[in-house]
Amino acid sequence: MKSKKKLQKIEWKQSVVKSIIYRSITLLLGTLTVYIITGSLSIATGTILLAEAVQVVIFLI
Repeated sequence: MKSKKKLQKIEWKQSVVKSIIYRSITLLLGTLTVYIITGSLSIATGTILLAEAVQVVIFLI
């Protein structure tokens, strides 16, 4: 039984790490895409932060 709990704990940690890495990559790629289109880092950053905020709200609904 202990090994099952330990395995679940490891899987949970791996899931969190994967999620953080995935979100970081999507943020970077999104910012880069908007920057290439607009040529403005401030617009790119603002757009991506707004998109992330909307995604969080939609996730929580």
